[in-house]
Amino acid sequence: MPKQTPEEIERMISAYLDGELTQGESQRVSLLIEDHPDYRQAFEEMRQLQRLTGTIPMPQPPDDRIREIERQLAVAAPRRIGFYAIGGGFVLWLAYLGLLFFRNLRLPTAGEAIAGIIVFGLISLFVSVAVERWRELPHDRYRRIRK
Repeated sequence: MPKQTPEEIERMISAYLDGELTQGESQRVSLLIEDHPDYRQAFEEMRQLQRLTGTIPMPQPPDDRIREIERQLAVAAPRRIGFYAIGGGFVLWLAYLGLLFFRNLRLPTAGEAIAGIIVFGLISLFVSVAVERWRELPHDRYRRIRK
């Protein structure tokens, strides 16, 4: 193991307790704990602290408070707006196909139909992203940060 400060080793011991290390790192920390009484004591203290904090009961907030928090955190556009955008785009696409039919008195070619589908998809995507971004704006913590 490369030369590390005691603080780095204690962070590694903490990660070892949390199961966040690779197998090789875990083996190295395990050897350190076995070989060094100071690190063994730090490990035991952290393990005891982990046990004690695991037994603390966490009170559950009332259901209405949970719903309020969820409402405040909800930043995605409601799904029905996306369905309205898709429905509206589909209606516009059908209107486009109808216009082609009545203007030329023929059904659109496969290329025209595919072009209509692509345009419809791009417009629907743009509208849904714009609506979602607009709804996220009040909750964006980083909007005032400049690079």
